[in-house]
Amino acid sequence: MQKIVKVIWIIAVVIAGLALMWFMSLVIDDRNMIGPAGPFILYFIWFPLLAFFIVSIVLLIKNKMPVGIISQIMLVLFLVIVSFVFSATLLREPQYEKLMQEIDEKNQQYLEQMRQVTIDGKYEYSFYLVGRLTDSPHAHIAVRNLTNNDEKSITIDLNFEGIGAVEHLSPSVRLIKLAPTDKGDIYTLTTTPQLKDEIEVFEVNMETEMSKKIK
Repeated sequence: MQKIVKVIWIIAVVIAGLALMWFMSLVIDDRNMIGPAGPFILYFIWFPLLAFFIVSIVLLIKNKMPVGIISQIMLVLFLVIVSFVFSATLLREPQYEKLMQEIDEKNQQYLEQMRQVTIDGKYEYSFYLVGRLTDSPHAHIAVRNLTNNDEKSITIDLNFEGIGAVEHLSPSVRLIKLAPTDKGDIYTLTTTPQLKDEIEVFEVNMETEMSKKIK
């Protein structure tokens, strides 16, 4: 049994050593590769695993093995948890960060497709439905003034009855239209049939960030 435990211990040490070197090579090569969780992983995963690696090498050289069967089983469980779980965390970090970057890029592309520009070229806007399946849903438009980059969020008192599963629509589908009027900062927001059958019209004041239903 001691020989089996020793073999498992050696394998665990090898895995831990490879994970340690892999993670440090990423840090040395490009710190951005390890993502925002890098410092946490360094202090709470890499250093404990390094301590395990060093202590294990010393004990293996001195041939310090537990004698009792219970102690040997507990050691094997400890080896599995420390080496495999900790090493897996280090080894998967680059792939995890890459996945997060891909998701972020897709979200950015989605937001880009959602954005519309008023016909006067003054405002860029996106329409959002928040908490649609809750008891207190609300709608708002995120507006950015293209001349000075001033950003606003304006709540729209939308009637949510009759709205379908718009979250499954392509982001390029236009749920509203925002058009200028001859009143300067006053714009007209009109819902489209893609949002729901009932068409609603709102007057939006870009200066006061207020809206009111007019139809």
